[in-house]
Amino acid sequence: MRSPAIKPSWPVSHHQTPPSIGKFPLGILAEYQRDPLKLYMRAMLEYRDLVRMRFGPSYSYVVFHPDYVQHILVDNRKNFQRNKLRNGLFKVVTGENLFTSDGDFWLRQRRLLQPAFHRQRIFGFGQLITNCAAQMLAAWDQYPSGARLDVDQEMMRVTLRTVGLALFSTDLTANSSEIGHVITKSSAYFTYRLTHLLAPPLWVPTPRNREFKRLQASVGHRVPELIATRKRLIAEQGDAENAGRPVDMIDLLLNTRYEDTGEAMDDEQMGREIRIFIGAGHETTSNTLSWTLYLLSQHPEVEAKLQAEVDQVLAQRTPTMEDISQLPYMRKVLEESMRLYPAAWAISRQSINEDQLGPYYLPADASVILPIYAVHHHSDFWENPEQFDPERFAPERAAQQHRFAYFPFGGGPRQCIGNTFAMTEAHLILAMIVQRYKLRLQPGIKIEPMPLITLRIKGGLPMTLERR
Repeated sequence: MRSPAIKPSWPVSHHQTPPSIGKFPLGILAEYQRDPLKLYMRAMLEYRDLVRMRFGPSYSYVVFHPDYVQHILVDNRKNFQRNKLRNGLFKVVTGENLFTSDGDFWLRQRRLLQPAFHRQRIFGFGQLITNCAAQMLAAWDQYPSGARLDVDQEMMRVTLRTVGLALFSTDLTANSSEIGHVITKSSAYFTYRLTHLLAPPLWVPTPRNREFKRLQASVGHRVPELIATRKRLIAEQGDAENAGRPVDMIDLLLNTRYEDTGEAMDDEQMGREIRIFIGAGHETTSNTLSWTLYLLSQHPEVEAKLQAEVDQVLAQRTPTMEDISQLPYMRKVLEESMRLYPAAWAISRQSINEDQLGPYYLPADASVILPIYAVHHHSDFWENPEQFDPERFAPERAAQQHRFAYFPFGGGPRQCIGNTFAMTEAHLILAMIVQRYKLRLQPGIKIEPMPLITLRIKGGLPMTLERR
């Protein structure tokens, strides 16, 4: 493997054009539509560091070298903004929020929202998370041993319940099938628009556009109603502390104020932020848990070691926040799962001014793609990258890895604001599952990744439930 660089030093006088793939007029669009992961892996294996891909009339610069990732996300981050095409499509789905904004607006929102995700705030959600997991496991206890379980749907449901209670003290799973359906269809709509550059804009009443609008409208009223209901409750009873209610995320957001004006976030903007928290907050963690449970079922030696750690630390009791630091092997398992199957499988940026990536010239206004999945499988930076090996995240081995060979939550100032909540939730739910159950993949099932907005499991994850 290559030795990791601490800080790249590149000759800015070189204006070498990266190698290119894809011929005019469509380039590699057809291959991208069929399987973007396969495309990025093929390009990474052939070109290693950087390649220019033609997508229809324009090129995107696809980055595989961790030095270049670091340059874009950290070292020269001010020269890169959200990718215009992809971000425009995200705004169709979610509106202007922390995830889709740039510049002063993004910085203002980040500063306002960051305290709500402070570690001490997350610490207070520990019992809520374990209560949700206990409710799920109580339902599993009613099934006979050997019963079929659609594990991906179970993980979606438990994480949706958790995020609903954390945000609103409201269980959203009464409408989980509706909300889950909308999220899945919205992801598919985004992917379709991204890969079909000539697709009619949303205002054109095509069947696909009409369906998307109908699905958005079917759940679009829920967040404003929840905000309005909470405001009425506060007007009648006072804030959560005075009323003796648990403080949730919406209480925190209602009480935050912008530094420059002292004003609160308006209801419309709060709704946009909360909708992205619901979507990203439950889908990414549910995917991580699903992939982890699949990997454990395929590697019984790792599963046995994890069971032993959980049994020794917890001794059959419900885990607490304090226990997470006492489960180091579990963290390695989760990190290795996110290396192989990162929920956010790619991120994108747009250069503002011309730049330099190693010996390669990057023009101004260039579309840049960071395929996290491919970088996580890069054999120049990972030994046996296709192997599931949690011990590669042992401290002594992890210290030898390039900092940006692994970035499941992004990096730099725009690193995912909810990463601590996601890891906390994953630890506690996985610990409770491992305590009581082993899950085995149903015979004849072929598991393949499905890259929508997040990296799902194609066709779901049907497993057999076995009590320990």
